[in-house]
Amino acid sequence: MPYDLILFGLSIFLSLWAILILLYRIKEERLKKVGLEIYPFIIIWRIRSKSKWFPRIAYSKSFKIFSDFSIGIAIISAIIGLIYLVYIIYDQIRSFLGSSISSNALIPVIPGVTISLDHVPYFLIAVSIGVILHELMHAIASTSENVEVKSGGAILIGIFPGAFVEPDEGGFRKVNLRSKLRIISVGISINLMIAGIAFGLLNLFPSLNPSLYVKEVVSQIDGFQSLASSLGVKSGDVILSINGIQIHSINDLQRAYSLLQPGDIIFLEVIRGGNYITLTGVVPQYFSSIREMGVQLSYTPSLTLWMFIVNLSLGIFNAVPLFITDGGRIFSEIGSRIKSFSFGLQAICLVLFLMAISLSIWRLYF
Repeated sequence: MPYDLILFGLSIFLSLWAILILLYRIKEERLKKVGLEIYPFIIIWRIRSKSKWFPRIAYSKSFKIFSDFSIGIAIISAIIGLIYLVYIIYDQIRSFLGSSISSNALIPVIPGVTISLDHVPYFLIAVSIGVILHELMHAIASTSENVEVKSGGAILIGIFPGAFVEPDEGGFRKVNLRSKLRIISVGISINLMIAGIAFGLLNLFPSLNPSLYVKEVVSQIDGFQSLASSLGVKSGDVILSINGIQIHSINDLQRAYSLLQPGDIIFLEVIRGGNYITLTGVVPQYFSSIREMGVQLSYTPSLTLWMFIVNLSLGIFNAVPLFITDGGRIFSEIGSRIKSFSFGLQAICLVLFLMAISLSIWRLYF
């Protein structure tokens, strides 16, 4: 995306927030009475909640069992998340030293920069569903452990929607450790369950998977006509196969290209305007790598895939012991008698998290 378009979008975003904050300051007292609070890039709408949520589910034996399993799932997820953070750092350092090409990265979602704008609605829907169900489980678990839910509401951070519930802190402190861990852990479990369901759907129904499509065709590469241009590829074409090899990802595309030799006949099957078309041509003599194809590629949006990615991320990384995550609360409660242990563990995890993101961004953009 051109940088001037990014800057234009950013200026609109900042201007809208500035106007919103100004209007809030004018009507602050009235808006606070209905539970609305606005801060820079954060909107909170807090409403008084009913004290018990879905008691028939909350007091059932099956939910108690689910809550107990959730404690183990949360701790295992924290370990997996930590191992993955360390592996990302290791992989990025190896790539930086030239030992390998990194395939693992931790990139924050920035609409228009790290994900295409056409994916943003699907991403926001997935986030909304994941966060609402996550917080709903906290509310039900609080009821299950006889802790009243004081309030709840919706939150908007930047453009990212969310929800929250606030159990009564006095009641929460009075229950035993097992009950506290149940309340905290169930949100992680439900996100991982949603991710598992989405993963199953993607494997059972291939049509739910994203397709690789052509964003732009580059007509010439180093003074020669690109392969895509010579084949008649057009922007918007969805790539299905190359010489019989099904294309679902960039890796599939690279594998298909690696089998091509100058002079080979190429059959490229695409969908264009809802019609299946086979483009035929000859691989030119100067063809040596995927670069000579001359296309910029992207994926068609898939809500199911975003449900998998978002909920897996919420499940795994929310379990990592950081100061603002459920994992952080879990280990704070477990290590409540040794506060220095909990603080030290979360500080180490925060450093690893920031290192993984920083190295990933550096390798991707610099």
